[in-house]
Amino acid sequence: MASQGYDQTATAESELSFRSEVTQLLMGVDPLLQLSDAFRGTSAYAQDRHRIVAENASDTMYEWDLRTGTVEVSGLVQDRLGDLPMPRSYEAWKSMVHPDDLSRVVSEIGRHIETGERYAGEYRLIGRNGKIYHYSNRGQALHNSAGDPYKWIGFATDITEFKIAEEAAWQLEAIVRSSEDGIIGTNLSGAITTWSEGAERLLGYSAEEILGKPFSTITPVSGRNVLNTDQTGVNRIEEAVLVRKDGTDATVSLTTSPIRNTSGEPAGVAVIVKDIATRQKAERELAYQARHDDLTGLPNRLLLADCMQEAIDGCAHSGLGAGLIYVDLDGFKFVNETLGHEVGDILLQSVAKRLGTCVRKGDTLARVGGDEFMLIVTEIGDSDTALTVAERLRTALRKPFIVSEHELHITVSIGISLYPSDGADVSTLRRNADAAMYEAKRSRDQIQFYQPAMRAGFIERLELETQLRHALDRNELILYYQPMFTALRKRQTAFEALARWRHPTRGLIAPMKFIPIAEETGLIGRLGVWVLKEACRQCWLWQERLPGVRVAVNVSALQFARLDFVESVLEALSETGLAGNLLELEITETMLMRDMAASVLKISTLREQGVRTSIDDFGTGYSSLRYLQTLPIDTLKIDRCFVADIGLDPAAIPLISGMISLAHSIGKRVVVEGVETQQQLDLLRKMKCDEVQGFFLGRPAPLPGFQQSGITAPLVAARLRQNAPVLLLTVNTRKLSSKAKTESGLG
Repeated sequence: MASQGYDQTATAESELSFRSEVTQLLMGVDPLLQLSDAFRGTSAYAQDRHRIVAENASDTMYEWDLRTGTVEVSGLVQDRLGDLPMPRSYEAWKSMVHPDDLSRVVSEIGRHIETGERYAGEYRLIGRNGKIYHYSNRGQALHNSAGDPYKWIGFATDITEFKIAEEAAWQLEAIVRSSEDGIIGTNLSGAITTWSEGAERLLGYSAEEILGKPFSTITPVSGRNVLNTDQTGVNRIEEAVLVRKDGTDATVSLTTSPIRNTSGEPAGVAVIVKDIATRQKAERELAYQARHDDLTGLPNRLLLADCMQEAIDGCAHSGLGAGLIYVDLDGFKFVNETLGHEVGDILLQSVAKRLGTCVRKGDTLARVGGDEFMLIVTEIGDSDTALTVAERLRTALRKPFIVSEHELHITVSIGISLYPSDGADVSTLRRNADAAMYEAKRSRDQIQFYQPAMRAGFIERLELETQLRHALDRNELILYYQPMFTALRKRQTAFEALARWRHPTRGLIAPMKFIPIAEETGLIGRLGVWVLKEACRQCWLWQERLPGVRVAVNVSALQFARLDFVESVLEALSETGLAGNLLELEITETMLMRDMAASVLKISTLREQGVRTSIDDFGTGYSSLRYLQTLPIDTLKIDRCFVADIGLDPAAIPLISGMISLAHSIGKRVVVEGVETQQQLDLLRKMKCDEVQGFFLGRPAPLPGFQQSGITAPLVAARLRQNAPVLLLTVNTRKLSSKAKTESGLG
């Protein structure tokens, strides 16, 4: 702003006017200035008025000479500037204004100087130590008779503390407004004076509806003493009930504390209301989840144990017994491996619902594992009641399940323990039911009551399961070999390799003991891969002495169902260097029929690499003549059970002859296993069977024996008068458990 020039005469003439205008400015500042109108306009009065203002006003009065730019601050209030330097000039004052405010303030004051209007504004000043001060400024420019401004009279008020308090109040208001909790204030009489938006959301009353009403409006009769206006400190009531506008109860926690005035005297009560219904719901959900199965919603092991204990306690009063039925789904791992876990989960949910329809009132059904369920039966007089319930469960599951367009057939193995004969506590009853279930699982689709002898077998099985997991890493598994021969040409054509477990302390363990464990635990997949690679490796080593020798590997259902099965076979060939046309895979009918399209694709893909396929245990599964003709397989291997009936069942001979003729008519070769007598061998020759195998021709033996004898067994030479041998090595890991039942002494 440029300074204006004024002559002395004009200045003197305007003095009286100046004093009068100052008086008008000060009229709104202090009540002491409102004197009688009779004294206004006199010079003495103006001087007295200026003195009174300077002595009593909280504002700092200043005069700014617009001609020279100098600033004069009232001497009696200079000390109020404190940390702020004394602005002796307009430029000095501008250097104190906060940079963010300077342009705005200068522009506003300049405009008011030109118009002569009164100015009122706020800005920040920066003190010597960098502290920010907030000031309110009011002022007005004085004009001479020519209308030119020559002086600015103003009042500056330090409003820093007010601004700090205002900011704190704003923040507090924002916190109260945004808080999910309800914030309520009352006076000493209990009338509501503060009502936040959170309180409105929680209890339904608007501020207009509730302010001024007693706090008892929102408390039930039983909770009138919730608010204590005489308290001296914070009082937390963990749980209380308030009444909403619609009359419903709101379960809340309350935190109350006294409101005090500036003298420290109680003036009311502040109440923070927190809705704990959500928390209680979450706690209930967590408690439910901790004791129930997520997938089926059934009780889990924890809740089952509590329910079983209640059943035991109830027996003491009723004089009756109780039972624990352990249900395990047979072959569920195959469903997961072949169709995926999503289908498996849906199947488990369907099984749970169907089992639930068989539960009596007062009994408890729980899911205790992946494919395992337990049922507590209460108030039973004897074992027949438990058996009846178990039969009902088994029957209910025999009806096929339709899951994602798949028809699934489920059988179960069931074990039962009874209270008090099989155990006096929950833990013992559960272990014994488990042992009975594993006994039933030996044959599958069976029901077994617990017997003391089962306990030892159950413990042994658990030990074997643990030790089997390390057997492969410790090179404890080996292959035994059994010879195969042509029935007509009397030539040795093959060896079938059978897995054995050479246990460090138990000695040689037969497959009937460890193969079922491997199948149930999923270890059969790893075991099958090992056998596949070991057989291919050994076959490659024999090529120098026996060119053209082939190796056949019997594949487990779980191994065949894996998505990477084809890759694993090709990897075994690649790692060992064995040509694909020297490998043959044996697969059961049941495995093929479970997913025919996928089976055909896998077999065809491997056949493109020269790998052959045969159907093992032919005649024991779900045969389909139409599929036999179209499947890309090379050989049918007739199960030993048909040969065993020769000489015992008149229908055995035409049945076997018909199967051989059928196979030849569709271009398939035939192998018959289980040949144990000369009579059986002679009959198979007459039926034009291609190859035979059995104890009569040779028992399994470890590899070194064959290597030392130059592959040919003396007993076979005597019986078949064989000539130059052609070796076919067949490896079987899946059906060893069934073989062991008839091949006594193999362990």
